[in-house]
Amino acid sequence: MTGQQDSEKELKPQRDSDLARRAYPRNPLGVIALFVSFIDAVATVSLKFLLDAKSPHTGYVVVFIIAFPTLIVILFFSTLWLRRESLYGPSDFREDANFMNLFTRIERVDIRTRALQLDPQGDPDNFFAIIPELLASADFETVIALGRAFVKVKRYSQSLTVFGILPRSRLPHETHLKVIAFTAYSLNALGRFSRGSHRADEASRPRSREG
Repeated sequence: MTGQQDSEKELKPQRDSDLARRAYPRNPLGVIALFVSFIDAVATVSLKFLLDAKSPHTGYVVVFIIAFPTLIVILFFSTLWLRRESLYGPSDFREDANFMNLFTRIERVDIRTRALQLDPQGDPDNFFAIIPELLASADFETVIALGRAFVKVKRYSQSLTVFGILPRSRLPHETHLKVIAFTAYSLNALGRFSRGSHRADEASRPRSREG
C-alpha cells in the first residue's frame, strides 16, 4: 500500500506538468485561438451589460462582435496562404533541427519561385541580383535554368555570364557537364567556335578537382 502511494506521489508532478503544457498554447496558432476566445468573451459580457443599461453604444459592440471574427478569418487564411510556416512552433516538431529545416526549405522554394518568374527578355540585372541567393542555398539547377532561359531567347552573352558564375568545383559531375555543354553552345552561337570547341572537348575529358 505504501509503495502504491509513493508511486502515485511520483506520478502526480508529471500529470500536473502535462496538464500545464496542455493549458498553455505551444505555437502561434494556439496564441491566436486564446486571444480570439478572450476578446469574444469580453465582448459578449460587455454586450450584456450594455443591453441591461440600454446604452446607445450597444450597436457598436454588435458590429464589433460580427466584424471581428470575419477579420480574423480573413487574416488567418491570408497567413495560411502566404506564410503558413508562421503558424507552427518548435514544440510541434520532434527535433528543433526539423523546425529550422522547414524555414530553410520554404526560403529556398520562395527564392526559386521568384527566380523562375523572371522574364529572360527583360532586365538581366534582375537575374544577376537573385543568383547569389540561389548559390547561397546551393540551388545550382535553378541557376542553370536561368542560363537556359537566356539561351532560348538567344541572349547568349547573358547566358555565358550566368554559366560563368557557377562554382565548377562544387557542382556534381553531371551538372558540371551540363554547364560545359550550354557554355559551348552559347560560344558557338556567338561565333567563338574555337572556344566553343575547347569547351566541348573539356566535357569529354575526365574532370579534374579544383582546389
